[in-house]
This record gives sequence, structure tokens and C-alpha cells, in this order.
Amino acid sequence: MIIKKVFRVFDNLFFSREDAEAILSGWEHKEKLYVQYAVLEESKIELIAEGVNYGIPAEEVTVYSNEKDALHDLKECF
Repeated sequence: MIIKKVFRVFDNLFFSREDAEAILSGWEHKEKLYVQYAVLEESKIELIAEGVNYGIPAEEVTVYSNEKDALHDLKECF
């Protein structure tokens, strides 16, 4: 398990700000881009189809608003 900084758009998480902004730019309704921290398995990857990065559904991982809380929870798991 690792802690990874992610960028949240709606209910999808992205590993890079550029990918998150690309998805956001395609939506008519604009949403804020949130920076969060996810605790996930090292093998977890973003869904990329036909060259478009759709990210990771937020419900598939545990997300935190700050790195300190993510680290605390990760330490409690072990």
C-alpha cells in the first residue's frame, strides 16, 4: 500500500494535474479540481481507453484531504 497525491474531478482520481484538467475541460459544467491523497495498492492504475485517461473511480480507494491523515491511517493498518 502506498500514499499517492491525486487530483479529483467529480468522482474520478488522476495521478497528474494535466490529465485531470484535460477531462475537466471537456465538461460543459465546470467543477473545482481538488488535491487529495489516496491510500492504494501499488498495482492500481488509471483506466486509459483510446488514448483518454479516465482516472480511477474514487469509490475504489480511500481518499483523504491531507497527507498526514492518510499516513496515520496507513500506519494503523500495519
